[in-house]
Amino acid sequence: MRLMKVDRRIIRTIGRILLFGMASLGLSGCSEDNVSGGALSSPSVSPTGLPEDVRLCGFLSPSEAEKALEFTITQVSYSHRPGSGGGVDPATASLFCDISSSVAEDPHVNVLYEPGGIIDSVIAVAPSELPPVFDDAKALESAEEFSIEGVEGEGLTLISERQSVAMWHYPDDHVLIVEMKFVGPVEAIDRRPQAKALVEASVKGVVEQASKPEQELTGYPPDSAAPGIEYATPNEVASTPRRTAGTG
Repeated sequence: MRLMKVDRRIIRTIGRILLFGMASLGLSGCSEDNVSGGALSSPSVSPTGLPEDVRLCGFLSPSEAEKALEFTITQVSYSHRPGSGGGVDPATASLFCDISSSVAEDPHVNVLYEPGGIIDSVIAVAPSELPPVFDDAKALESAEEFSIEGVEGEGLTLISERQSVAMWHYPDDHVLIVEMKFVGPVEAIDRRPQAKALVEASVKGVVEQASKPEQELTGYPPDSAAPGIEYATPNEVASTPRRTAGTG
């Protein structure tokens, strides 16, 4: 489990490199000391979006994600693996997805599907400490439970100074995490309803996507990766036979 945790941190570091390219990173974890409320405001609208045939995180259409998040998405990157150590093991399947807008006032979104109930992206701890798990978040002051009709498990929303979070805990101990972070000098506002809506839109699709063959970090637009990072070809594109002239 400790090796898996290190590997996931490396993947999340790549996502943070992309985030640093736009603005300075805000507060990255929730704790009892920094949890507070936030005022709702009207979501901003971005000028352009992604083509509808692009699959965010490998399984969501842009319109599905934008309906939940209430802003137009202009960039996405993601990776996933069906198990640890290069093997296939549903108990250790994982996924990381980074979603952003071209409008500075819109929040930056991370979607994670983590095994073992681990939520160390939400509650920051020292590397020497055991990683926090879903049940640890229930003790936070802002924690509010929710359910999804027809889906087994339990949900939780949280808010901190610059981050809104929604999570879904599955019976197999996986956790789906949606983090909406405000970066730079922009006003941080409550986005728990939008984070929860994206959890609801992703709760089934993310399980199937994470179980597919390993996807190295890929993204759209293809040339939007941070300096020094080259996106891999999406598995769906790589596995589609090329049509040649004269074929129907």
